[in-house]
Amino acid sequence: MKHWVWSVTSQNWEIVKEKKVWAVKNELRTRRVSKGDSIIFYVKRSGSFKGVFQVVSDWYNAEDVKWSDEDGEIKYPFECKLEIIRLGDAVFNELIPKLQFVKGRTSPHFALQAHSTGPGNYGHDISQHDYELILSEMREDEEIIPADESTEIDEESNEHENIIEKLEEIGSSLGFEPSIDKEDTYIAKGCIVDLVWVAKVATIGPIKYVFEVQSKGSKKSLITNLIQSINNPMVKRVIAVSDKKQLENIKEQINQMRALSESSKQMFVYLDISQINKIYEVIPTLQEFKSQLQLF
Repeated sequence: MKHWVWSVTSQNWEIVKEKKVWAVKNELRTRRVSKGDSIIFYVKRSGSFKGVFQVVSDWYNAEDVKWSDEDGEIKYPFECKLEIIRLGDAVFNELIPKLQFVKGRTSPHFALQAHSTGPGNYGHDISQHDYELILSEMREDEEIIPADESTEIDEESNEHENIIEKLEEIGSSLGFEPSIDKEDTYIAKGCIVDLVWVAKVATIGPIKYVFEVQSKGSKKSLITNLIQSINNPMVKRVIAVSDKKQLENIKEQINQMRALSESSKQMFVYLDISQINKIYEVIPTLQEFKSQLQLF
């Protein structure tokens, strides 16, 4: 029996509790987790582990749409059944000094991100010590959602989260350490961005690539956050993510700002959501190729 940590969005966490299933988008991610293992779910942006489940089936082909970002089409075809061990709230920051799987890491939150080949902790299971610690600290103060209770999902928020998730996986596949946790995304005073990719360069230390995603709504906060991010010396590039039409508008506004130097304007990158979707689709192929070459 092995123990795994897996991050999940707040929307999909509700589905995990209701349906008692977990699913992944490519077969590569099924090879490490087996029937009898346990999964500890960390809910993104909550700061906490929220539940421990046991895997009670082998992986099988999903037959219907379940997840908040599937939009009528099955995107997570490999599924397994779960049973609840415990639900509750174990605050990650409070556990960091005691957890073995983040010991010695300068950015412990990176270890929570899903790895390209499976769960968090860079695709490795956690120790019995860490499992028992999280389980013991998890206060049983949540109720199990009845099976017939529907979960309301804000479509705009869901689309935003979906894009960020894809950027996390793309970043991980490219060798960066992606993070959405406040510890890493608090770039400047009063400025928390959607996502950062971190690269560690031996000669100069960590550098960050900052992402702000706009699926709908006002562009003002996106532009403000990216401009503030430039003042952080660790930031190498700031990336605006939106559709083609919105990006043209954002770029025009940035270029018209006289207060921004030309060197600051050159730090901006404009990334079309359609590009993200295309790159995201080829990740499984890339990971299979890396696996064949035994690159991880």
